[in-house]
Amino acid sequence: MADLLDKIKEAEQMLGNEEQAIEIAKLMNLRNFDEEKLTGSSPFSSDSNPSFIWNKKDLCYHDFSNGGNYSIINAYMYAYDETYAQALKRLFDRCHIEFDFKRGFGYDERESLENYKFPVDDSVEDNSNATAYLKKRGFTEETIKFFDIGQTKKGDVQFKFKDINGRLVGVKYRHAHAVKHGESKYWWQGDCSPCYSLFNINNIDITQPLIVTEGNLDAMAVWQSGSHNVVSIPGGATDLNWIKYNFDFLEKFKKIILWLDNDTAGEEGTKKIVQKLGEYRCYIVESPDYAQEAVEEYYKQFNQEKPIRKTDANNVMIAIDGSAILKMIADAKAVENPRVKHLFDYEEMQLQNVPNISFGIKALNKVLYGNFENTLTLITALAGNGKSSLLNQICVAAPLEQNQNVFIYSGEIPAQFLLGNIFRPLAGDRHIIEYDNGPDRPKGYAVSKQATDLIRQYYHENLFVYDDCSDDSSLSTESMSLLQQMDYAYRRYNTTCFVIDNLMCLDLRGCAGDTKLEKQTDFIKQVKMFTRKYPVEVALVAHSRKLAQGETEVGLQSVAGAMEIANIADRCIACKILNEDSEGYDFQLSVVKDRQSGKAGSKLKLYYDNCSMRIFSDEQELNMRYRWERELGNKIRYDDNLSKRIVANIPELKFNPTPTFASEPDIPTELTQEPNLPF
Repeated sequence: MADLLDKIKEAEQMLGNEEQAIEIAKLMNLRNFDEEKLTGSSPFSSDSNPSFIWNKKDLCYHDFSNGGNYSIINAYMYAYDETYAQALKRLFDRCHIEFDFKRGFGYDERESLENYKFPVDDSVEDNSNATAYLKKRGFTEETIKFFDIGQTKKGDVQFKFKDINGRLVGVKYRHAHAVKHGESKYWWQGDCSPCYSLFNINNIDITQPLIVTEGNLDAMAVWQSGSHNVVSIPGGATDLNWIKYNFDFLEKFKKIILWLDNDTAGEEGTKKIVQKLGEYRCYIVESPDYAQEAVEEYYKQFNQEKPIRKTDANNVMIAIDGSAILKMIADAKAVENPRVKHLFDYEEMQLQNVPNISFGIKALNKVLYGNFENTLTLITALAGNGKSSLLNQICVAAPLEQNQNVFIYSGEIPAQFLLGNIFRPLAGDRHIIEYDNGPDRPKGYAVSKQATDLIRQYYHENLFVYDDCSDDSSLSTESMSLLQQMDYAYRRYNTTCFVIDNLMCLDLRGCAGDTKLEKQTDFIKQVKMFTRKYPVEVALVAHSRKLAQGETEVGLQSVAGAMEIANIADRCIACKILNEDSEGYDFQLSVVKDRQSGKAGSKLKLYYDNCSMRIFSDEQELNMRYRWERELGNKIRYDDNLSKRIVANIPELKFNPTPTFASEPDIPTELTQEPNLPF
């Protein structure tokens, strides 16, 4: 972002001051232009007063009639009917400035999608029906022409969504009449890939504040009022996919003004957008009483019984005028710091009502209820006691099963080898081939290619890994870089589950402190802050030191490294492989700490299947089919002989229908009910 903005500034300075002002005035046909004073009448207003005034410092005209700024790039767009990207290229070519537009500006992620299905422009030459409808909504022919509004053969209004470079990527429709009860208000052209581009994105100046509205008509109303740097989102208020696909573009703006509908969906959507884009640069257009009352009064002429007080931009324009739109934008409120609030403004939350993600192990759910958001979980054990197996099941496979996105840092195992440990619990033993590597070597396991292909296909967009082997020199392997990428993964991909395996592998040079233990403490604090900033849960693996003589169990004091590690964590779970006892148990989980419930000391005896690497309470959990298999089952060809051979090689286990606790936790009755999940 900084590189592009610097180059724009460089080009504008090369063109000079007075000469540039005169050229812009000519390109925009400035009325009543005073070449000496560098003033004129706004081309966007009928007022003859000199409201279009040159700003020597910023090398642009300021239009006091609408509050906008207009540079040489805007003049190119105006005079040559170009997109912002085209005008910017014109400027750079004129000033002989080299710039990689593919990487730095105008990059569209859809170009990397080989199978993207582009729409066709199905508008007809005659758009009189659509024009008549839009005029009823207060729009001028100039506005309709600027937004290239079309009409279908059936007379419906056509909205064209383009990418930054002006390429058609989506076509949206609405009826050219008042929508009746049960009738679709908007719909998209069929047989096309989903469109996540912003409406009017191809005409946006990245050096100016960006206005984001909820509806197409609202963006048109804002533009018609004189504030031209406006886009609208493609879907509803709560659909945030547009942020992911326009992330690089949105990152260029220092100020973003949000104007969503003043209803429940709009308010909830605004909160989520602010969280994604950053509260430091977001401003919110509020709905003043006078605007709501004016809208209600306007609609009374059509319906006396159902008051309408929705102050979207189009309603404000037809109920009041464009100047009211400009005033509401100018009065947009900066988002307050969400980290300082009045405690008594909160509603008390009972633990059983907190949203959570099932662990996928019923016995563990009964003690800890599930994975909570805003939680840092520490997993520890002596070397070779199943930490990674536990992690892959409860923090990777289980969240994936519940449609959560997962991000993994694997410091010990390269991504290529990590894949096998992820595939096996997701596949289950029905899809695992046992290899005999000879009499002097251990047996090996591998998931069938059929299953791995389907798992890759099904979970591809849900699972991410930190790549510290990138050849990008701007990326660091230090711990602070990891936290930055975790922040990125949440904001761009809505990732909610994070795994750090393990603490000892991290390069901590980016952390505060002189000693390794001080740096560990600083890193853990940063991770904890991350879980408080976003609705995420983080699982952190830390080795346990060797037990002293007389010690039999791993506890809080057993965690290797800084003492603060266990203290800062919200939860601590220790695991241990058992020598199979008389009941057949071979795995133990110990809840060493749980800040949410205040309970600790529970020990769970479970089973472990070496073939699938699944930790389980009963046979149902061992044989559970994950979503990929249930939903893609019609694509799977099962080899009954192979399945029987595999199963025959797994020792028969004696299942205890109700796994017991070494120390029985006090579990409220209402919490013993399993959530509506396949676990």
